[in-house]
Amino acid sequence: MSGVIAMVRVDTQRGALGRPSRAGRGLGGASVLSRTLHRMARVPHVSRMVLVHEKGVDVSTLYDAAALDRPVEHHAVESFLHPLTQMVRTSRLWAPGAWRGGPGTLCCYDELLPVEPYAQVLDRFDASGALLVGGDWPLVDPGLCGQIIARHLEHPEAMQMTFTQAPPGLCGICLGRELIDQLVDKLGLLSNLLAYVPSRPQADPIGKDVCCQIPPEVRSCARRLIYDNPRSVELIDHLATQIDIADADASTVVHAVRDIEAAHDDLLLHRPGQLTLELTPARPVRGPITPQAHVAIDRDPIDADTAIDIIHRFAANAGAGDLLLTLGGIGDALLHPQWDRIAAAAHEAGVASICIETDLHLDRDLALRLLNAPIDIVSIRLNADSPEVYNAVMQPTDQHAFEQVVARIEDLLNERNRRWQEPGGGGDDAGVPWIIPRLVKTAHTLPDMENFFNRWVHYCRHAVIEPATTGCGLMPEQSPVRMAPPRRRPCAQLGRRLTVLSDGCVAQCDQDWLGRARLGDARTDTPMQIATSITPVRAAHADSRWDELDLCANCHEWHRP
Repeated sequence: MSGVIAMVRVDTQRGALGRPSRAGRGLGGASVLSRTLHRMARVPHVSRMVLVHEKGVDVSTLYDAAALDRPVEHHAVESFLHPLTQMVRTSRLWAPGAWRGGPGTLCCYDELLPVEPYAQVLDRFDASGALLVGGDWPLVDPGLCGQIIARHLEHPEAMQMTFTQAPPGLCGICLGRELIDQLVDKLGLLSNLLAYVPSRPQADPIGKDVCCQIPPEVRSCARRLIYDNPRSVELIDHLATQIDIADADASTVVHAVRDIEAAHDDLLLHRPGQLTLELTPARPVRGPITPQAHVAIDRDPIDADTAIDIIHRFAANAGAGDLLLTLGGIGDALLHPQWDRIAAAAHEAGVASICIETDLHLDRDLALRLLNAPIDIVSIRLNADSPEVYNAVMQPTDQHAFEQVVARIEDLLNERNRRWQEPGGGGDDAGVPWIIPRLVKTAHTLPDMENFFNRWVHYCRHAVIEPATTGCGLMPEQSPVRMAPPRRRPCAQLGRRLTVLSDGCVAQCDQDWLGRARLGDARTDTPMQIATSITPVRAAHADSRWDELDLCANCHEWHRP
């Protein structure tokens, strides 16, 4: 039996996030795929290199085989689509720069699925393991890849999976043959082995020997270094003018990224890629856990045509298919009479993914309308695992509201799964939309927290425990413990997320519930004007001058991603 095969997944139609593939595009005088292959040819401990691609596609035209030091073999498959394709894409769209994150805590290695083609290659060459990377990973580090292969080969039976916490695109994952066969049989995700699963609790693998440790500056770089979405493409193109992208290792790449982040404000990289649009500030509950119980919010629901115009302009500014949209804010988006029209218009405008926030106080028919809309994530403010806690923290008008909301969640899950499983209704959209219950951690919800999380991770694959917030002092602090780290750093949200209130006010952040630090008016200002208005705030944070900013001085939420 031969050793580890380096397998490069080359989809010439679509990238892992669903956008058109750029594997054949030029990058610094060579194609993206060529850049990837040149780096893979230098990975130690590799017995052979195989391109896995679709049948009927001549990928040999995308790279110069004669320029490589190692021969490349091809393996054709019918399709890369599988039942979980859309579920993986949706999750990863919401955490593109994290090696692990997004709904379901999926990882960047899930983007390389399905595993069946890799099992076929292992059988074909009688190999013991595989190093998996994408064909649009032109900055993949041969040294890091060599480390995880060496770790696997030390104890191949015990270490069937080895990996690093490198940003997406800088290192592949090494899998043993036995594990790949198991994943084929169970239609499994790699994140099932790397995330918390209530039915199989285990210590986080990042603390085990299967995770090769890397420099902290590489691990903490929250940028996607895969040549697929507009921000990553622009970043890597810019890197090609700053460093030798043929030979730069992961540390060199990350340091160059930091320099680009600090020096260039005109890049797409610095325009907010996530837009939260408040359709209405109203909610059907008014308990002590809600802002509405503490703050007088005097603004009307947004006009549907105005909302659609704002979305169109921000979608065009963000780059083709690169805007993530949340309909919600501090209100319940489903209370807006035209929420579904707005969602449909956002989808038509090319928004990459749409999340909607709701308390789900609806009858069954209205709730199921969510499954007919182009919604990818339904985020449900449940905040309890028992009627007693729900009534105490949410104070609904109906004392049976908790049972009704849980019934609506079950309706959504059952109907979503039925539609996917019915004859002719299958395909690659299992698990979409994501149905995600949320709970704000307070002294009152703490007793329900563990059961809440385990229950909904089991049924929905994901649940969110979020910190109690105050709107920068507008409501009492309810968190049982302070969640912010002891040493403050620049806010992670600035330049990444933008919040527009229902009156058009562009808030400084999602904690600016009243628009006290107004950045502009989304109804009249251009997205570029608004992005420019964020620059002084980002600069103040970069210089640790947050005490000069009224809202930021007393904020405890700066650490949230």
